[in-house]
Amino acid sequence: MNKIYCGIDPGIKGAICFLLTEKEIPLIFPMPIIGKRINKQAELDIPEIINLFKDWSSKYHLIVLIEEPIAFPGLNSASIGKTFEGFGVLKGIIQTLELKTILIKPRLWQKIMYEGEPKFKQSKGEKPKPGFRKKFNKETSARVAKRLWPACNFKRTSRCQKPDDGFTDASLISEYGRRLNL
Repeated sequence: MNKIYCGIDPGIKGAICFLLTEKEIPLIFPMPIIGKRINKQAELDIPEIINLFKDWSSKYHLIVLIEEPIAFPGLNSASIGKTFEGFGVLKGIIQTLELKTILIKPRLWQKIMYEGEPKFKQSKGEKPKPGFRKKFNKETSARVAKRLWPACNFKRTSRCQKPDDGFTDASLISEYGRRLNL
């Protein structure tokens, strides 16, 4: 059975990516949810997520890399709670299906995947504007993903103007696992 890497950006606006070989374009799915992404009442669609993993694990030896969430200063507690709840649900589904699971910190995969990219720099005593680091990481992820897979469309919908950071992050997490042969 062929090995396939599955990278997960676990947020409601996240994504699930499957990557088989080095030259293959990643197959990216928006995080299955019930409700609208812009509505704070959106929930993960657990049956759909289970079916997605069952389908792929019946054809391939799945290695799942899921990004561990981090609580950033300035985020509201409801947002942080929702993010950690989604992470726990996904982790529970994956482990219940007995798939090989690797929990990965954002800084770890970013260090490898952002190699050669300009670094985030902050002058001593200077405070960056709120959200600057997050925006920097979104732009870097998009740039690296487009360089690796120029033919891949990382936009969530045809109406989107910019690549979706959930799509690019999930793809890069998959590639991180493939590169390290985890």
